[in-house]
Amino acid sequence: MDQKKPFRWWRGSLVYILILIVIVALVFSFLPGARKSQQVDLFTFIGQVKEGKVDTVQQDENIIVGLKDHEEKIESGFIGNTTELVNILEKSGVTVGENGVTIEVKARKFDWAGLLISFVPLILFGGLLFLLFRSIRKKA
Repeated sequence: MDQKKPFRWWRGSLVYILILIVIVALVFSFLPGARKSQQVDLFTFIGQVKEGKVDTVQQDENIIVGLKDHEEKIESGFIGNTTELVNILEKSGVTVGENGVTIEVKARKFDWAGLLISFVPLILFGGLLFLLFRSIRKKA
């Protein structure tokens, strides 16, 4: 009896499991997150901050979120650092800091989905090369 047959079944199943993991990672990376806030442009965002509709501005990478009483109200895209954000708000007439709008910066989180999407094709290609060279070695 050939003892390699059970391993062939496992190797085939492993390929299907890897394909399933890649598909799930792709689906989750493209799904939008559930946002409770209204998306507006930067000028509208600054206008609502000036009107007092926002008491805290959170900067999360390229997104700024306006909160009122710890509840998300509006959000906008913003590419820049916190210093630039403070300067823009102050030039627009917004008081930042004590007796004004509070600025919070969220720490960057590690993007596991991006890492998985980047390295899975390389791993699959490496596995394909390994199987190809192994089959060539057996024929020789």
